[in-house]
Amino acid sequence: MNKTAKNLSPLNSSQQILSTLINTIPIPAFFRNNDGVFVDCNTAFAEKILGTRCETIVGQSVFDLPDIIPQVLTDLCLENDKKLLSQPGIQTYEASIACADGLERHFQLSRSTFTDHNGRIAGIVSVMLDLTDQNHAEKQLKDRTTELVKSNQELQRQIKKRKKAKRTVKEAHREIEHLISSLPTILIGLSHDHEIIHWNAMAAKVFNISASEVMDLKLDRCGIDWDWDKISDGLVKSQSEGCNVRVDNIYYCNADGEDRYLGLSITPFKGEDERISGLTVIGADITDRIKFEAQMHQSQKMEAIGQLAAGIAHEINTPTQFVGDNTRFLQDAFNDLMTACNLYKASIQAAKSGTLNPERIQEVEAQLEALDIAYLEEEVPLAIEQTLKGVDRITHIVQAMKIFAHPGGDEKEPVDINKEIEKTITITRNEWKYVADLKMDFAGALPMVPCHRAEFNQVILNLIVNAAHAIADANAENSSEKGTITISTRQSENRVEIRISDTGTGIPEHVRHRIFDLFFTTKEPGRGTGQGLAIAHSVIVDKHDGSIDIETQENKGTTFVIRLPIETNFSSNE
Repeated sequence: MNKTAKNLSPLNSSQQILSTLINTIPIPAFFRNNDGVFVDCNTAFAEKILGTRCETIVGQSVFDLPDIIPQVLTDLCLENDKKLLSQPGIQTYEASIACADGLERHFQLSRSTFTDHNGRIAGIVSVMLDLTDQNHAEKQLKDRTTELVKSNQELQRQIKKRKKAKRTVKEAHREIEHLISSLPTILIGLSHDHEIIHWNAMAAKVFNISASEVMDLKLDRCGIDWDWDKISDGLVKSQSEGCNVRVDNIYYCNADGEDRYLGLSITPFKGEDERISGLTVIGADITDRIKFEAQMHQSQKMEAIGQLAAGIAHEINTPTQFVGDNTRFLQDAFNDLMTACNLYKASIQAAKSGTLNPERIQEVEAQLEALDIAYLEEEVPLAIEQTLKGVDRITHIVQAMKIFAHPGGDEKEPVDINKEIEKTITITRNEWKYVADLKMDFAGALPMVPCHRAEFNQVILNLIVNAAHAIADANAENSSEKGTITISTRQSENRVEIRISDTGTGIPEHVRHRIFDLFFTTKEPGRGTGQGLAIAHSVIVDKHDGSIDIETQENKGTTFVIRLPIETNFSSNE
């Protein structure tokens, strides 16, 4: 314990820690008593969802705030309050709610009862988890960190208000403990030295370890079988840089011995001396979300294949047709040649038997002239050459399609970036050949890049199809005019850079910050689901430690720039 903590009474120190913890949570939360009146909320709920301050809400019911509380939130609460109060537990709903910034976001609303210091049900605590976009949520969490001082000031005003209402500090302390324990997310409070100072009910449930067993222990000594190195790195970074740090895909073994995964958000909080005095670790089990994302990737892959199926069939049909035509021609030519051979055999036999006369020779010559052997001698080699080219073309298309049929493994493999892009160009040809000319500017002798092959090719496919659509939209009034798609590769220090440019419509400035949001699309219904660019960002940034950026001008075009790291010590055997 530091000097500041020693100077505080035990009760005030605990009150400050608990108060700081609840207002540090960057997840909207609010509390209503049994009569439906708001008794408290955090700044995330008041400002992010309603666009107001906590003082405006506390003491009011939803009926008193018809112009502030979204109707969908009012309906969800009123329809289910009675059941939850009579049958305590956790209720979970999903709903789309228009927020204060004017954007509609998708939330998971988790609600449970809380008790007063006498153990009686005192009301309902509700927590709103933003499911719209993890990256956007991370930004909001960082913004919340900068508001920590204001949150502390607001908390002090709330404490004074409680005192005026003749509520003792001890009662307020117990109430906050109940509220935090009721939160349906893991919440762990740590001191400056990473000793556990708070362990809520959800943490106890997920890890099957009670608060009394871990209190005052350092987090790395709490007995959980998990990926400590990732967590430790996150704690050190958050504390040293004074910022929120998101740590995802943390392996842990739950109480039933199952392999599961956590997503944690680590946020520093300050003491009275404005120095970082501890950390809050907020999180949840994200195993089901990871499974959903895997299903979503596969669904989007199948959607892309379905979207390209007709074009691929057309691409295969053209060489198949002339292979068939040439094969039938060769069949007829073979029959003619066999007829000629039989004539020669009959003539040889006649010569041997002494029956070959001028009339017989004239008859054979007439039949051979009718067969036009000279024509066959000229055309048969051409037909064979064309047939072999057609077979090669079909083989090339089928081999390119295998990159999407292959499920891909968990490990990266060395990949020739140029060849993989060429395969993807092949199977997307029917998407762009009518609207654009495609130019390739590939750097020679690029090093092999460690990649998840199938997922990398899916990203390239999405970007090529998007480029073709953008050009088609730009030339909608003059469909005979073609645009240009340019794909280039080069090595830049320890990275390989891939640029995919189009001469399409460009991206409007007001939506550029959302293009990688899941389910966001500017295309009309039926032409885009809003998954392609979100998956592209996830694959390049999260799975390959790379980057994906855009350069765009309205009505001139867009360039997507992908940069992938080159691991010089990578080998195909790893």
